[in-house]
Amino acid sequence: MKILIIGTGPGGTSLAFDLLEQGVDASVTDMPVFQTNLDCLLKNDGVIEVFGIRPGKARLQVVHFEKIDDYDYWFVVTHAFAHLGISKILETSRKKCRGVIFMPGNLGSLFFHSCRTSHPDIALVETNTLPYGCRITSKNPWHILRSVWTQSVLFDSEIQKLPELIPLLRLIIPKLAVGASKISVALSNPNPLFHPTISLLNAARIENERGDFIFYKDGLSSGVMSVLREKNKERMNILRVIKEKGFSWEEFTGTILSHDDSGTLEEKHFLECGAFAKFLAPENFGHRYITEDVPFGTVLWEAIAQLYNIHTPTLSSEIDLLSAIAQQPFRQQSLHYLPLIKKQLSL
Repeated sequence: MKILIIGTGPGGTSLAFDLLEQGVDASVTDMPVFQTNLDCLLKNDGVIEVFGIRPGKARLQVVHFEKIDDYDYWFVVTHAFAHLGISKILETSRKKCRGVIFMPGNLGSLFFHSCRTSHPDIALVETNTLPYGCRITSKNPWHILRSVWTQSVLFDSEIQKLPELIPLLRLIIPKLAVGASKISVALSNPNPLFHPTISLLNAARIENERGDFIFYKDGLSSGVMSVLREKNKERMNILRVIKEKGFSWEEFTGTILSHDDSGTLEEKHFLECGAFAKFLAPENFGHRYITEDVPFGTVLWEAIAQLYNIHTPTLSSEIDLLSAIAQQPFRQQSLHYLPLIKKQLSL
């Protein structure tokens, strides 16, 4: 089995490490926009060290994007804005590929359906999130801290076309769950639920302190939690109206495995998880918590709601305010998704 991971951030390199640990022939690459990460990995001869959950050291096989060879599977673990560009490369490629797995998906796989012309049997699979909460703590040497293990990850039903891949994935994601559709998986991504809201309600602090506070601790309060719950009610109402089953609030905030400072793994509730204390807030509103989780997260949720005339006052107000703060037309950045979403929903 030969796997290519497109993405050299903490998620992509962490996944590559896990696959190598399982004896899989795995390589990493990235789009030219992330060339600095590739250069750092090459400078370190591909050597990375993982701390925290499942620690160890490995040498990654690093390849330049323009030199991609045949691979059985592509794992796309990169910013959602890159999905369209990657789809165009695969569409014109003659390279072998049986399946593309998006971690997380954010409906990016919808751009890849035209690839079925050149790859008629390809499986396009989306997940709602990554298996780890992790950060790159150093790039020279390359160090990753994995402090949270989200054992429950939702895959859309197309993963069933790749039965040989599921046992391997279960070694990394013990509670792998299969969802009904790509829409339900997108509506089950925890990042658009939490990141934009906490960022918005701590806007002055982010700008004044340059993110020098603990995001999931100092950034949370009873008032912030109230807004999150209202937003989640709107998300669950969308799922109810379109008759889809997604992850509930309890599945988002239930038990996860947390790596504490003593080196032990314990099951913790999301809000009591000390491991999140290692995650600082964004330094500014150009951070992916906003530039990815709004246009490729909450805006898409709102678009689905509008197709069914579902009222989402909390969600929509949040998009308006974050667009104003970041001075970004977030809704316009996602317009090319709308016809694809309509087609997916058969509207």
